[in-house]
This record gives sequence, C-alpha cells and structure tokens, in this order.
Amino acid sequence: MNSLKKRVNTILNGDSDNWWSINAKTIIAILVAINIAYVIFEPLNIFSNIQHILALLSYISATFFCVEYICRIWVSPLSYPYLSAHGARVKYIISFYGVVDFISIIPFIAPMLLTADSEISALINVSRIFLILKTIRYSKAFSLLRSVVKEAKQELLITLSLSASVIIFSALVMYYVERGAQPDVFYNTGQGLWWAIVTFATVGYGDIYPITPLGKILASAISLVGIGLIALPTAILSSSLMSLVAKRKAQNIVNEQQGNYCSHCGKALHDNNNKEEDAKASDKLKNDNVD
Repeated sequence: MNSLKKRVNTILNGDSDNWWSINAKTIIAILVAINIAYVIFEPLNIFSNIQHILALLSYISATFFCVEYICRIWVSPLSYPYLSAHGARVKYIISFYGVVDFISIIPFIAPMLLTADSEISALINVSRIFLILKTIRYSKAFSLLRSVVKEAKQELLITLSLSASVIIFSALVMYYVERGAQPDVFYNTGQGLWWAIVTFATVGYGDIYPITPLGKILASAISLVGIGLIALPTAILSSSLMSLVAKRKAQNIVNEQQGNYCSHCGKALHDNNNKEEDAKASDKLKNDNVD
C-alpha cells in the first residue's frame, strides 16, 4: 500500500522527468482547456450540434478531477511528513491548491445535488473558469512569480499600506469637501471611497468627480500621487525578478562548473571521474573474485 501511495504521489507531484507525471499534467491541461473553451463559446450557440460530445467530455472531466482530488487527499501525508495523516489531509484541503482542486469539481458535482435552476446553472457553469487555476501548480512562470512576490513581500506590504492610507484619507476629505455641493453624488463615505480608488488607480470613469475648486485641487494632487504609488509595486517586482533570475543563473553556472547540473536544462550531470573510478573498482572486484 505504501509503495502504491508513493507511486501515485510521484504521478501527481513528480518532476518533469517522470513519464507518468508528464502525461497526467498533460491530461489535466487538456481537460482544463476544453472546459474553458466551452465556457467561452457556449453562449455563442456554436456547439448545438455536438452537445452529446460536450456532455461526454464533461463526464470525463468530472471523473478525472474527482479521482485526482481523492488521490491528492490520500497521498497528502507524503507532502507533509511532519504532520499526522489526518492533519496532513486537513492541511491540503484548506491549502490554496486544495481549495482550487475542490472548486474544480463543483461544476460537475453541483448539478447532481441541486434542482434545476437557470441562474444556479449559469453560476455553476461560470465557475468552470476557476479551472484555469489548476494549471498554476505546473506553471514555471507562476512559480517564479510566487518566488518574486515572496522575496519582495515586505516592500510590497509597505507600498500597500501607504496606498491604503492615501486612499482612505482622500476619500474622507473629498466626501466632506463635496457633499455640500453634490449631496446626490457624495451622499456617503462609500461614494468618496469609490471616487478615491478610481482616481488613485488613474482609471477615471467620470461617474463621480469634484466640482468645487478645492475638490479639483485635491483630485489633481491625488491623481499625481496615484501615478507614483501605482508605479512603485511594478518597480519593486521588476527589481526582485531581475535579482532572482540573476541569482538562479549564477547558481546554475556554479553547479555546472562543479559538474553537478547543466546551466541550460538544470538536469544533473554525470561526473566522468566518478564513472572511471566506479569502472576501476568494478574491474578490481572482478579480478579479486577470479583470484
């Protein structure tokens, strides 16, 4: 049983060198792409002639994703060896990928449990869009982005706190400045907060805007501050990304020089010296056995 559990874990969470793991990831990607395409093109009514095929693919997707979810719960103790079996399964279920895996089976299970309703059916159908999050687990780009965000976490939190402070301050000030001139527009602080967010993000929908001189001056200042603060996270993430990529390239070069890994593919290299030593040891052992 343990060997089977390890093999299933290798298939689901294995690296790119495992043939079974590669095929499992490929199947998941294909099923996700099919379901996303269905959500996009279904309102266009271009699949009316192949509804039976789509229904079959839906059942196949439901079966595969349900089996995958159950298997991931089963093998989760191997991913969290420091926890008990029950604790490891709970940790997986409430983790980001566990929630994503659960959401991915809702569009297929919910219609069996709920009564037919057009609005509920439409909502369940739209929830298939969340299937795309399943591909994040296997995406090197998202893995790199996660590392970048983790490395720049403190700087991003500082920027977020500063931005939130400016938005709240601007919303309250604008509400008190404009409510007398526009009582039907700035009738509560929520409207001021909406205006501050839209202005701060430099979107400017034009549905709410100041008309008093003081309000216009404040809006101009907030717009300029917003441009600067919006650019800060971009600069932080760009700097962190370049730093992380440079570190990985330097580490790959060091590993290649030491004869451990290839700097291009990252795979382990075989040491010729070790091969020669192993061959000599094998020949010596054969000679000893002959003697």
